[in-house]
Amino acid sequence: MRSSTRFGPPVLMSAMSVVVVAVISEPVLVHSQGELMCVATQYLANKDRNVDGPVNAECSGSLHNPPWGNWGVDSNWNSRLDADQFMGWKDTGGHHEWNSCTSEYLPGNCAYYNANFCGTQSTNRGIGFHAVMQGAIGYGSCE
Repeated sequence: MRSSTRFGPPVLMSAMSVVVVAVISEPVLVHSQGELMCVATQYLANKDRNVDGPVNAECSGSLHNPPWGNWGVDSNWNSRLDADQFMGWKDTGGHHEWNSCTSEYLPGNCAYYNANFCGTQSTNRGIGFHAVMQGAIGYGSCE
């Protein structure tokens, strides 16, 4: 999995663990180009996000508010977005972000780490959607 902070370069995130869930909506009939199509929508969602290793993406000199970063992901389904794809734990006024510079903001400081005696980062805040895909699964009816 590749993850990144806003506008930053991709950073390999082997330190992140996450529960990923695929949710499929009820198929619906839609009229398209003179035909009735049965269309299903799939959402790739994540929850229970944890970070327990080094991340060095938003350090001193970055364009944002170091060390905080709003993470996104590139996947086979979608591209990285500035839209809380992987919500963090720290409310920075509009986003829930992660400590994204663990080399300068070290474990043990509870202002930058919120789990395991201020040694790791973790959140179960909401469900993040990082991909939406629609496709026709039949023509004429959804039965």
